[in-house]
Amino acid sequence: MEYSSVQFNDLPDEIIFIIFKKLNKLDVLYSFINVNTRFNNIVHDPTFTSGLTLFNYLSYDYIYPLSDLILERFCLQILPKIARQIKWLDLEPLSMKRIFLSANYPNLFRLGIYYIEKQAALNLFTDKTSVMHRLKNDILSFTINTINTQQGASINLDTLVFTHIFNMFTNLQYFNFDPFFLCYQRISFGSSPPTVFSSTLLELHVKVMYIQDCLYLLDGRFINFGHSMLI
Repeated sequence: MEYSSVQFNDLPDEIIFIIFKKLNKLDVLYSFINVNTRFNNIVHDPTFTSGLTLFNYLSYDYIYPLSDLILERFCLQILPKIARQIKWLDLEPLSMKRIFLSANYPNLFRLGIYYIEKQAALNLFTDKTSVMHRLKNDILSFTINTINTQQGASINLDTLVFTHIFNMFTNLQYFNFDPFFLCYQRISFGSSPPTVFSSTLLELHVKVMYIQDCLYLLDGRFINFGHSMLI
């Protein structure tokens, strides 16, 4: 009886592509980019490069950075090669700055920041040297999940972060201020109407403390608000 073995490299591109689609995108890019010209062509397909979640997670409340070894390879060798193809990124705060400094992302329009401390989030959108300023006109879709590791009035911080995000991203069409329903990320404007306005916003997800806060958000300050609001 004769036996034959088929090496992975002997498989047609279509089969390898199907196999790669079953794997984690980060693992595919980390393992196969720059291996050879053939694999390079396959992993540069938008299926693997148009959007990346650059952190590890076990659940919504357990998010942690990539290992230093993996992050270094992405920042030095992978992201600079595929940056023009990236349209969305989901990031965590510890590695976010390094990722943004590793390359320019001219086609990035969707951004998610997860598990960032509330005060750090406020600093991110008020510090004039923040990397967010590079993206202020580009981001159309934004999601943020904050945590509170310090004692204090978290509602006040949430409201400030909410307001400064609108001041930063002037072309927002989609804004999710609480991607995880169980998180305590609420806003309240007190007795004074908010100072946020938008002529581009189409969809907003946010939790408010009082009915008056909801009425403020529905008073016409979002001119083209035509799709949905989840409060």
